[in-house]
Amino acid sequence: MTPLYWYGVKFHKRISNLSGNETKQLRFKEFFEDCAQKMEHYDFYKLDHFEHKPASTDRENFRIAVQNALQKPVNNDFMILQPDTRPVDRSMGGKLA
Repeated sequence: MTPLYWYGVKFHKRISNLSGNETKQLRFKEFFEDCAQKMEHYDFYKLDHFEHKPASTDRENFRIAVQNALQKPVNNDFMILQPDTRPVDRSMGGKLA
């Protein structure tokens, strides 16, 4: 059974497509190792609130990550909650719906 809620942390880095395949693979490997190290020291409690990830490229990438973590196909019957450290009043422009 797939857990219903997932804590989603996004890391990103731009890698030039003009570089050769070896250079791109090296940069990807360095980025992956950097992300793994950041997750080892990640403060999961330093947040103000969670944001639900709607349908988007980010959500699809999180779904692929969940599928890889569980090592089985998954559907979209779960929720990705992404932490936001900004106070609600700042991140929403002072408007709370």
